[in-house]
Amino acid sequence: MEPNIGNVVRDFRLQNNMTLEALASGAGLSKSYLSKIERGQKLPAISTLSNIARILKVDIAVFFNNGADKPRITHDKASGRHRIRGERYAYEVLADHFHNKAIEPFIIILPPGTAEQPMVSHEGQELVYVLKGQILFFYGDKKYLCNVGDCLYFDSSQKHRGQCLGTEEAHVMCILASDFQRRERKIRTRLRGV
Repeated sequence: MEPNIGNVVRDFRLQNNMTLEALASGAGLSKSYLSKIERGQKLPAISTLSNIARILKVDIAVFFNNGADKPRITHDKASGRHRIRGERYAYEVLADHFHNKAIEPFIIILPPGTAEQPMVSHEGQELVYVLKGQILFFYGDKKYLCNVGDCLYFDSSQKHRGQCLGTEEAHVMCILASDFQRRERKIRTRLRGV
């Protein structure tokens, strides 16, 4: 069963006394698109969720963990993960039950024929590691041909996207680290030292 991301977005928006328009504007979305996300009619891309999380000042993980306990270690069994299908690709959230993650890991599944995806950007840094298949990765005006085992690490505020090459889907591990997460870790570390 997929998490109801829209309900979580709406709950955090309301907890922050934020209007639909204010959150949409801050996250670079239209009000109608954000409304569709909240009503469960659209499943946003990870980059969109990252922007929403930044505006709401929460970890992106809160959209997936469904109020689960906050363990110090998680063990995700491959058989226990579920695939969330978006409009252009699918993804699996890794370590979704861990609280206050320093990074946000995902497995992105790119189907063949994804050439017309829009470029995305979000704050922070990102690592992309090809697990299966072959991708063409666009970063600004540059292109990178990536095979199994190839890795890219980049500033994710620059427009980027991946495209599956070949006739079989590509699996890519994607790890996001936002500036917000790094600032929060520094604050927590300082507070512990007081």
